[in-house]
Amino acid sequence: VNEAKTNQEILELVQSHDMIDSLLRSGWVDSVTLSNRDIALQNLIVHEVLVKRKEALDQFCKGLKALGVHSAIQTCPEEMKVYFIAQQRQLSATTVLELFANIDAVQECDMCEKSRGFLIDCIHFLETDEGEAGLKKFMCYMTCAEEIPPLGMPQKVEVVYVNQSNFFAETCMYELKVPKTHESLDNFKDSFMQACAHNKGFGAV
Repeated sequence: VNEAKTNQEILELVQSHDMIDSLLRSGWVDSVTLSNRDIALQNLIVHEVLVKRKEALDQFCKGLKALGVHSAIQTCPEEMKVYFIAQQRQLSATTVLELFANIDAVQECDMCEKSRGFLIDCIHFLETDEGEAGLKKFMCYMTCAEEIPPLGMPQKVEVVYVNQSNFFAETCMYELKVPKTHESLDNFKDSFMQACAHNKGFGAV
């Protein structure tokens, strides 16, 4: 439209690009001509870029007011921020270990206790060898999520020691089945790394 040379050319462009409805919604009711096209296009851009988006936000705020959330945001902005702004939490071996419900519980069974130590070591090795990217693989295998949600995981992950050679993650139940048959850390680590490479446990949606 800006490059049109005649009023007829502008009319054809406006009609062919279905701009009439958009112009009307922006409040422009006159025909677009060479003399007024700058103002018409400015109206259109302001409406599409600002007004249209503000209408959606105003409607959202109206809904928040009806629920009493808007006043809570104004009164306690920092406390309410977590519900609306995703704040990524950097993964570390420590933060991953904190997701387990019973990783610190000493096991009476010698094989289980050995596997518990192996698991802790492997998570630290993973951080050392691959950094956060490696921990994300393990997180995804164990919970189907690469990040810890702003409000935390729905529940802690329960470690269950099983008489088998492979890991098995039930992501719906938040349960990690850890093999207790490996005599050496190297064999345990091989199984652990296979689980990380698999990248999803059982029950992934």
